[in-house]
Order: sequence, then structure tokens, then C-alpha cells
Amino acid sequence: MRLLMKTKYTYYDVPHINSVQDMIVQSARKYADKIALEDLRETPIPKVTYRSLLVNILKFGVALKNLGVKERSHIAIIGDNRVQWGISYLTSMCFNYVVVPIDKNLPINEVLNIIHESDAVAIIFSDAFDSVLRERQASLKNLKHYISMDLLASKDGFVSMPEIIDASPGCRVDDLPGIDSSEVGEIIFTSGSLGRAKAVMLSQKNISSNL
Repeated sequence: MRLLMKTKYTYYDVPHINSVQDMIVQSARKYADKIALEDLRETPIPKVTYRSLLVNILKFGVALKNLGVKERSHIAIIGDNRVQWGISYLTSMCFNYVVVPIDKNLPINEVLNIIHESDAVAIIFSDAFDSVLRERQASLKNLKHYISMDLLASKDGFVSMPEIIDASPGCRVDDLPGIDSSEVGEIIFTSGSLGRAKAVMLSQKNISSNL
């Protein structure tokens, strides 16, 4: 009969994270000068540390408020995988918006359908979608704000993300809006491969419980 040896394991304190906003604030304090996000090619914001990620979020969030995007508004994001995508997503979470990430590989008609179905009032996009959005602007009646990751200066009603971040005064961490982590924080649409795309709603609590 074999006797099982009891192994003593060291237990470590696990930080409690109750929202994505909380994750960002804790990370900026703990890992301030470590690289958080970095692009493999040249982009308007190619690299951020955890501290500068938070600074960009605070500046972009205030810029969105100054544009008139109210809390709990739905913000769509579509584009390639890059630092600005991450900043857009995390800003939406930190400033109490509902983020709607859209798969850039979906057919254009499906992308337009998701924008409509999601009730998005703003969309943040990379240059690949500039011409499509300009062509369909008249039919996207709910969209009030078009924010380009690549435009270096706002033009023809399309807002430059780098420009408004640079011009924004930002705010203090203490001025961030309160987050009810049980409320919807993200709406993810299925690919629609079995029919019309369906939406899955996630709270910040759903997401942060996996961190």
C-alpha cells in the first residue's frame, strides 16, 4: 500500500480585481515602467508602458466626453491588432462606456449590420475602414462620432484619435467614473456563420473574474 506524501506548497497573495478599470489602475501602479503594449510596425502610438497606457486612457476618455459621448453609450471598435485598439477598448471600460469590438475580417455588410444592431453612437476605426464608413455614413444614422486611428488631423467630420489625445488635458485617476461591474461592459457579436449574428453581453465582472 502506497502512502501519499503531503507536499507543502507556498501560497501567494492574489490581487483582487473587481473591474477592468481597477486592473488598469493597479497595473499602472505596480508595473509603471514596464512595456504594456507594443506594435511590430510604425503606428501613431507604437508603444506604451503601463504608466503611459493609463495616461493615454485618461486623456482619450476626457476627449470622448468633450466630444459629447455620454456614459453608458455604445462605442464600436474595428481595426487591426495594434496599441490604439487596446487603448480604445480599455478607455471604453475605464470611462463606463459599453464597448462593441467588431471582427475586421467580417464581410462589410455584416460589419454594417453589427454597427446598426449594437446601437453604437461612436466608432473607432483604422484606415482600412475609412472609405467604407465615408460611403455609408448617410445610412448609419445612429453613429454620431467617427474616430480614426490613423488620421493625424481631424477632417470632414472624421476625428483624429492621435490629435484629440494630444490635445486632451486628461484627468486624475480619482476623477474616473464609478463602475458598476455587474452592468454590461462589452457586447460581442458572433460571426453569423449559422445565420444572423447574435450578441453576447459581458459585464466587467465577467471579464475581470478571469484575471
